Amino acid sequence: MYLQWCVWKERNKRVWEQKFSQASDVALGASTRLAEFRVHNGKAGNISRNASVIRWQRPSDGILKVNIDGAFLSTTRQGGLGFVIRDSNSSMLVGGAMPLRNLLSAEHAEILACQAAVRFVLDHNMMPAVIETDSLLVKQQAAINSSSNTSLLGRLYDDISEVLRSIPNVQIIHTRREANQVAHLLADHAKSLYREAFYVSAPSFLAAALAADAITM
Repeated sequence: MYLQWCVWKERNKRVWEQKFSQASDVALGASTRLAEFRVHNGKAGNISRNASVIRWQRPSDGILKVNIDGAFLSTTRQGGLGFVIRDSNSSMLVGGAMPLRNLLSAEHAEILACQAAVRFVLDHNMMPAVIETDSLLVKQQAAINSSSNTSLLGRLYDDISEVLRSIPNVQIIHTRREANQVAHLLADHAKSLYREAFYVSAPSFLAAALAADAITM
């Protein structure tokens, strides 16, 4: 299409302006402009794609970020939970993984992951902290503290809400799954475990995801 437009433009010059160019010059000009167009359009496309990339964001200085996730297999009602705690330098301080049995739903796995992370943060005095989950439902339900939660998993939510009321320097926020890959890998890994596991240095299956998160845009 672009070459046809160049030929049409040359035809109009000949008819209306009596200007003539060699065919080779027309072809060269067309190919040059086409190359320039592709370069500039490619750059614009890359900028647009980069702008839409959702990535993990490091916390502010002095604050820890705890990413959590739950995994659920509906056929077996088994799954796992995972959490990872990082500082403002993107350094992993600790990670946890735990197999889960007799789950009711994916939400059940997610809320157990949240509960485990909240208790770990409290028991090890790792505060102030933000707990990041890709489950919007968990984030919303855990924030309800005006009365008892009457949902199927309400007692678990009530337990988390009660703990959070006692430690106001810990809050739960929502993120997209794309920004929660390390916790996702831990939860998936937990499905194959027989008991809980904790990591104070990055295991090999987390190395690539941790390195990707640590890259500053």
